Amino acid sequence: MKKTLLIAALLLCVGLACSLGRNAAPTATEAVPPTLAEAPTLAAVIPTPTEPSAPQAPAQPTLVPSPTSASAPTAKPQSIQNALPERGEILLEDDFSTKGKAWYTGEEDGNSITNLNGIMEFSVIKASWLLWTESTLLNESDVVMEVDALLWDGDLTNSYGLMCRYTDADNFYSLSIANDGYVEILKYVGGESELLYGEMQSTAFDANLNHLAASCIGKTLSLYVNGEFIVSVEDSSLSSGDVGLVVGTYDKPPVTVRFDNFIAYTPR
Repeated sequence: MKKTLLIAALLLCVGLACSLGRNAAPTATEAVPPTLAEAPTLAAVIPTPTEPSAPQAPAQPTLVPSPTSASAPTAKPQSIQNALPERGEILLEDDFSTKGKAWYTGEEDGNSITNLNGIMEFSVIKASWLLWTESTLLNESDVVMEVDALLWDGDLTNSYGLMCRYTDADNFYSLSIANDGYVEILKYVGGESELLYGEMQSTAFDANLNHLAASCIGKTLSLYVNGEFIVSVEDSSLSSGDVGLVVGTYDKPPVTVRFDNFIAYTPR
């Protein structure tokens, strides 16, 4: 369809860009250290009311809906077979309030990933561009991930979601949505990309906050949005790796997406 991405990864705070279609092999470019962007002032901080008798800790920034937000969709009943797996061991839980706990951040050619002291913000200004950061902490085979995500600015033809079994820029799975209703599961193995699933859903996702969940268990990759099962595919190319967050544009940049409340855990 309309979905053709170019790849850009922030690795060790260094941008590595490849001008590729989905089936092209990457051409390595010399890494150029990016200019780390100073965290901007977050306009959407909601102060916590303070009691006169006792000082309160500084309020953390929160994801806030855009002015033209829509009401959250009602989750449809789902079968036990398609239900999100129960939580086992928590592998990583991060509200992004502590910089340097995990995740690569930085800026390259105007595209940036910034920790806003409680929000992880991705800004992508290039058309047909994919930007991601991995946790740098995990190497798991079976994992479930959840995160809150909000389109802060930009067109509905965007892409944002979760990554699993990330080994390097040439080997990973990504499971993402767009606010216009498009769902994509992408495999990138040995520098070759393959679209495992790419379809429009019958209903567009929330213009407000979306809660994303993805499970990578055995050869089954599944995506859930706002508590509703969306799709599963099967692929056995990658067996283990890191987890991550990903944001992309198509033909209508720029786009800014904010993430909060990430958790990764083993399925029970």
